[in-house]
Amino acid sequence: MVVTDEPLKLLAVVRKQWFKLARGLQRERASTVNAQKILHLTYAVTRMHNLRFVAKTPAMRPDADVFFIDNTELKQLPPRCFSLYLTTSIPALLLKQTILQLAPQSLIVDYADTVGDLAQELRPKALLHEQVQTRWQAVLDFFAPLHIDIVTLSSEATTKPSILDDTIDVLLDYSTEFLQVAGTFQHTLQLAQPFEPGREIQQQYKTLTQLAHRVQTLNTGKLSDYLDFITGDNSFFLRDSGSGFGTQRSELSELFMWHKAAGRFRICEKIEAMLIRENFGTPF
Repeated sequence: MVVTDEPLKLLAVVRKQWFKLARGLQRERASTVNAQKILHLTYAVTRMHNLRFVAKTPAMRPDADVFFIDNTELKQLPPRCFSLYLTTSIPALLLKQTILQLAPQSLIVDYADTVGDLAQELRPKALLHEQVQTRWQAVLDFFAPLHIDIVTLSSEATTKPSILDDTIDVLLDYSTEFLQVAGTFQHTLQLAQPFEPGREIQQQYKTLTQLAHRVQTLNTGKLSDYLDFITGDNSFFLRDSGSGFGTQRSELSELFMWHKAAGRFRICEKIEAMLIRENFGTPF
């Protein structure tokens, strides 16, 4: 939700800048050969292009994503509103009523210095950064008894892709607990944005995301999703996006035998389960 004196004008300016950023991501995607990065950038660009900006209230356009309104229309926030941008002054009583509607851990960006005395009722954003550290420690504490070293994983995964599969094979025995810990961390990290830790720490965060995506996909995803997330041998994921099931099954058969030879029997079980779940024939 963006509160401004000129909703239509600010909407036009923000949308223009938004699509400029999207074009930047498209150029970045075109310049990389890393399949995993291409996939993530594709998702990001698609989401950016599909985001709906409106200069109307949530009641008028409940299907929209970003609302630009003036302070006379600030009555009801959209469901699960986590970001409120203030570019103009708002009466104290109205602002207080609006704050009460916000979900816990929401972010208020006050460009107009309108919060004033109400600031004491809000927590500083620095606390979200501290929560990121706390949630990350919870991830490390979860990994410790499983002898998973995220530092080693993040530094060696690009040269030894199979090291991720070995870790995933272990995590599949603890899928529910792992996805809960990883999901809580990702949610906290998202709320804390913009947040720029050191490069090595960022790489560790990305490695956690890779692990979570793969574990989630192996448990509840589709065959095509799993093949898209493969980060091992390039031959497994540099494929025609329009390939049919016959090609997919051939690729999965190859993957299955590779995992089996490496002793990753939990991953093999999940691949077999995906085939059965999607009625694509008997297991290998």
